[in-house]
Amino acid sequence: MDNIRSINKDIYREVKNPYLQLFLILMIEKDGGKDLFQSVIDQTVVNIFDFVTLACKFLDKDTLFSVLQKKIMFSVKSGNLDAVPLIGLNSP
Repeated sequence: MDNIRSINKDIYREVKNPYLQLFLILMIEKDGGKDLFQSVIDQTVVNIFDFVTLACKFLDKDTLFSVLQKKIMFSVKSGNLDAVPLIGLNSP
């Protein structure tokens, strides 16, 4: 399993496609690579719905909650409207 995680990290560093990067990061996270995941999750530039779909598929419940909470806070602080469907219009 460590060999596969290492290969995913190596591939992640080489690819430029943000969707493939997200997929690889989620696979690394699923296998315990939280340091890499946390360091790049805010910079991932993909559609919020695609992000949520992949996160729901590959992350456990607690990690998913934490990641979505951070993603929403980052979107709100940066003025990104992508998070509106997740939080609604009446949310602070």
